Amino acid sequence: MIERGDETSVSAGVAGLRTCLEHLAAPFAGDKRAEALAARDGGLRQLLHCEKILGTGLRRQGLLEEAAALHLAVAREWAELDGENHDNALSAQHELALTLGAAGSAVEATQMLERVVTARMREDGAGHRKTLAAVRDLGEARERSAFTSTVPCVPASAA
Repeated sequence: MIERGDETSVSAGVAGLRTCLEHLAAPFAGDKRAEALAARDGGLRQLLHCEKILGTGLRRQGLLEEAAALHLAVAREWAELDGENHDNALSAQHELALTLGAAGSAVEATQMLERVVTARMREDGAGHRKTLAAVRDLGEARERSAFTSTVPCVPASAA
């Protein structure tokens, strides 16, 4: 398990994930990835989960461009597989927003987190742990961006 702040573990985790992904991605090289996406291939789902985790590790290492590109691709593919309001797609969008925020795109990150919070409230409920995490991250993003909106930062049931 990678502990927060343990950069040695993060580096080792990223290196390990890169190696695993080489093997997981091999069957989906070239046009086969698009075919697997269209066929809703279960192996592709495993690959997407691993790519999202790799993107998070890359963000923690400060490799923000690579992390953002990976999170964007994963978010798009999850949305295509399951719909943009499905748990996996929302999770990938949440990670993309955190990466954008870390890269200095605070307003864009805030807007994306607002969308994630709104969808999470509708899909999972205001008290769900994933909704609460998105709300927490939205509050932090708003502080960084000075961006305001009509989306509440605290779910009504938690107030």
